[in-house]
Amino acid sequence: MSDRMDNGPITFEILNAYVDGELDTASIAEVAHAVAEDGELAHQVAAISRLRSVLAESLDAPSQSMPDPDIFDDRADPLKASLSGRSVIAASIAFAMFMTGSILVSFLDRNLKADMMQNAWLMHQGWSIDAPAQTKTQPGFINADYIKALPEAYIPDLTAARLTLIHTSVKPISGNSKALLVGYRGTRGCKISLTVFPAPNSPIDPLGEEMSLSTHGNSEAYAWRAGSLGYVIMSAGMDSLRFRTLARSVHRTSRIHLPFDSQTRLALQKSRDKSAPCPA
Repeated sequence: MSDRMDNGPITFEILNAYVDGELDTASIAEVAHAVAEDGELAHQVAAISRLRSVLAESLDAPSQSMPDPDIFDDRADPLKASLSGRSVIAASIAFAMFMTGSILVSFLDRNLKADMMQNAWLMHQGWSIDAPAQTKTQPGFINADYIKALPEAYIPDLTAARLTLIHTSVKPISGNSKALLVGYRGTRGCKISLTVFPAPNSPIDPLGEEMSLSTHGNSEAYAWRAGSLGYVIMSAGMDSLRFRTLARSVHRTSRIHLPFDSQTRLALQKSRDKSAPCPA
């Protein structure tokens, strides 16, 4: 599918005009055809449409403070009155634009993060700990195998937490980007997935350098950015305190690209020993 119109690419501005009904008939038909064949364009149109609803419900026109008639008299200085009135209107417009921009960034930020987490959950659910372990699944081999796709990725050895790396695959995400999926199996039925992918290259960054928690049923996930890459680590029913200790350890090693030190390995062993087995 081509995401171009006759006169060039289908930009965010064109999609805005399409949603607002400001295009001519031929352009509407062309954009509609492109949206029907391109999931990314369809997602953008849906996001813009939802944003219109958010703005309509939450953004009121700012009140315009008028000058005190006792302080300045229009009849005494009509030019001053005109300039003051224009300043009030300009300030009101600027404030409205600022509020609109803030809501837009916040909305798109949440939406982009939700999409990334949804993709991560789907990848997590797409492999089974009951499948035979793949060959060459040690962390050192992973970095060698996928160095071309994700040269900055660092995949940790989690044997200190009694977790064995048994699955690796590369999955498509948005656009032409690829995500590395790494799966670990515990000795007591625990399943851990780690996905690594290029972080969004845009002013809207849904990932911070610190871990952020999200849940999906009885499962938990932590997401963060390390350099140019995004990381999401997911568990299926692991004890929350144990999983947080594990996520913190992976978060740190993803930033320094070094194996766990002795203190971290001991903490992982203790948290595993104190926690209950993962539910089947």
